[in-house]
Amino acid sequence: MIFVVDEHRDEPIYVQLRNQVVEAIARSTLKPGDILPPIRTVAELLSINLHTVNKAYQILEQDGYIILTRRSGGVIRPKPPADFDRAWRERLRLVLAEARAFSVDRAQVLQYCRETLDELSTLQEGNGS
Repeated sequence: MIFVVDEHRDEPIYVQLRNQVVEAIARSTLKPGDILPPIRTVAELLSINLHTVNKAYQILEQDGYIILTRRSGGVIRPKPPADFDRAWRERLRLVLAEARAFSVDRAQVLQYCRETLDELSTLQEGNGS
C-alpha cells in the first residue's frame, strides 16, 4: 500500500493515513489478512515522524480495522469487531448531525450517500472483486 500525505491540508497526517487504509479496505485493495507496511517503513518513506504513523495504526486498531501484533505489525481484520454496528452508527449519527447543523436537507444527504456508495462500489468492482 502506498500512502500519500498532504501537509497543507487541515486534516492531520495521522487522520489522512487512517482514512486511506479504511478506503483501501472499502475498495478491496486491502483484504482481510493483508499486512500493512511497518510503521518505521511508512515514516521513512513519507519523511514523517514515527509517532504520527503509530497514532494512525493505533486508531485503526481502536476502530476495529486492524489487529496490531509485534510479529506482523498491522494486519487487516478478518471480520469486524463485535461492537462495530454500534460504533459505526455513532459515527454516522455525528456526520448526519453535522449535515443537519448546516441545513443540508434530507434529500441531499440521501443523494450524497447514494453517490458515495456507488463510487465505492465502482472502485471495488474495478479492482476485480
